[in-house]
Amino acid sequence: MSAFVEVKGAPGRTLLVREDRCQAALAAGLLDPARWEADLAGGSAGRGRAGRLPLADGAVWGKRMRRGGALGRLWRDRFAGRKRLLWNVTVAEEAIALGVPTPAPVALLTEEGPRGLFRAWLATELVEGARDLVTLLRERAVAPDDVRAAVRAVRRMHDAGFEHPDLNLGNLLLRLEPKGPRAFVVDLDRARFRGQGLSPALRQSALRRLERSHAKLFGAPGPFGGDGAFWYEAYAGEDASLAAYLSAGRPAGRLRLAMHRTLWKGD
Repeated sequence: MSAFVEVKGAPGRTLLVREDRCQAALAAGLLDPARWEADLAGGSAGRGRAGRLPLADGAVWGKRMRRGGALGRLWRDRFAGRKRLLWNVTVAEEAIALGVPTPAPVALLTEEGPRGLFRAWLATELVEGARDLVTLLRERAVAPDDVRAAVRAVRRMHDAGFEHPDLNLGNLLLRLEPKGPRAFVVDLDRARFRGQGLSPALRQSALRRLERSHAKLFGAPGPFGGDGAFWYEAYAGEDASLAAYLSAGRPAGRLRLAMHRTLWKGD
């Protein structure tokens, strides 16, 4: 695992940064939230601004941390304590050590204020040329084998024992290369290690999330079918017992998806 150091800045500010990138990060002004905000101002929107941060030793991908759910409506960019924020670095490092394809963390800036509440900005290694699956599917026709590579990245994460409760097409990155696609899973901030090898039930739940994400964004049948078979078959691969388990649960999944569609129509 990489070595990280903490650098104190103005009162309430702390930069946790990978030791080998520390000099470049400090030279780029990453101890100052204004530096992050200036560089991310033209980035992509979502739960937080995100975009490239130029460093002397190579650009990184930065984003301002924001929370979702009910608490997000109250404290959109505030977190109680630093522990929840530091997990962004810890979980990614642990996942990489176990073979999960996810960009390595580089730096995390936290700023306290008001007392006990923190804002944060996270930087990870930049995967040049990678696009999230939602963007790719909206821009062009993507080959089934390329999307299967993204599903296999999810399988590798599950085989390593990590559950990603926010899993959707938007946090699967794909880089199309001449030798074949490379896929990455991102936004592991809520991921949890469940022990070596995720249970079949949790795997099935994750695949249902992917299926719902696809259906909500692209309708049915969408680019990859409306019955969910593509996602389950791509995930199970040659594992006949897992394929049988996932297939047995598909009718219940179809019912749940139909219920979700009813809610979407009311949005």
